[in-house]
Order: sequence, then C-alpha cells, then structure tokens
Amino acid sequence: MLLKINPQNPEPHLLTQAAQIIRHGGVVAFPTDTSYGLAVNPSDYQAVEKIYRLKGRDYDKPLILLISKTAQLGLLAADYPSWVKDLTDKFWPGPLTLIFPACESLKNLAIGASGKIAIRFPDNKTACALIDLAATPLTATSANPSGYPSPFSAREVAAYFPQGLDLIIDAGESERGLDSTILDVTAHPFRLIRSGAIAPKVLQAAGFIFE
Repeated sequence: MLLKINPQNPEPHLLTQAAQIIRHGGVVAFPTDTSYGLAVNPSDYQAVEKIYRLKGRDYDKPLILLISKTAQLGLLAADYPSWVKDLTDKFWPGPLTLIFPACESLKNLAIGASGKIAIRFPDNKTACALIDLAATPLTATSANPSGYPSPFSAREVAAYFPQGLDLIIDAGESERGLDSTILDVTAHPFRLIRSGAIAPKVLQAAGFIFE
C-alpha cells in the first residue's frame, strides 16, 4: 500500500495509519533526510527479524535507530562523554549517526551482540512525526536489499520490495540523496565508521578529531 504525504506539512491523520501498523508489528518504508528507510518498533523482536529477512541482512549487523528529540538520547544510550553534546548541538537534527553504549535494558536483535547502539535525530518532518505518533524510536535501515544502492524515492522502494512491506510512505525524493555519516563515540578520539552526507573535513573544521 502506498500513502502519499505532504513532506512540508505531514498530515497527522494519515501518518497515524502508519504508526498503528508499526505498533502492530508491521514494516513501513518512510523517508528520512538521507534515504528511504524501513521502520519497525525496535523492541518488537519479530518485527525486527522481518527486516533482516527482507533485506537479506547479516544478523550481526545492528540497525540504526531514529529519535525525534535530543532528550530521547538518554533513554537509549548508557553513559557517554559530555563532549558528545557538542556534536549533537551542532549536527542534530541531521545526517549524523552516533554509536553509543546501549542501555542494558535495550540489548536485543536491533542492537546486536556488540552492546552498542546507533542513534540519529533526522532533519525530516515526516520521519519525526512518525516517531512521535508511534511513541517509540524507530529502526531506519535503508529500504533496499543488502548490497544494493540506497533508495531515495518511494518508487525505488516499491521496485526493491514489490511485496513484504505493509506500507510505503511517499513524501517525494529524499532531501540529500546521501547516507548518513557514522561516528563511533564509544572511543576517544571517536572513530569514523562511514563517510556520508557530512564530510569528514566538515567535522574536522568544526574542531572534532577522529581516527
């Protein structure tokens, strides 16, 4: 099923349908400020397992989780250095994913065996509204089979997954067309895991040092 949404003013009564699907264990494709992603409730083991099966993704690769407010970070991540706030103040909301030690209560399939959690606050109205309506952080692995390019439109998602998804939210083309940059902040200096929409030189120019 395809659901068209106004990207500048997402209609709550339409997104409520998507939130209900997520709360009942379904898989929803949705836009972020990078690519389109696959959303489920990360606390729902069976729903998370669906994503791994759909993508053909290795189970040892954890999933990125999206939040809609910086204040939600403390509900997911265990202790982390105070200087991380400088990063989030400057680059959130935006295409920067940070890897933290996960709270003990959250260790599950979405996080993996590492005990770490990857979190991002996206700069996208539809994504944040969906998180709020679902009343939970959401998974945000890219909506493509593993090994294939990330999709930047609902049309590309539908081509990748003609079946298996409960809903595809169509809010037009993704805003940036690049995957998020990923930094592991469990080490200091932190480690660049993936270069993406925020170039390493931008981080360095802002005074952040990484391996």
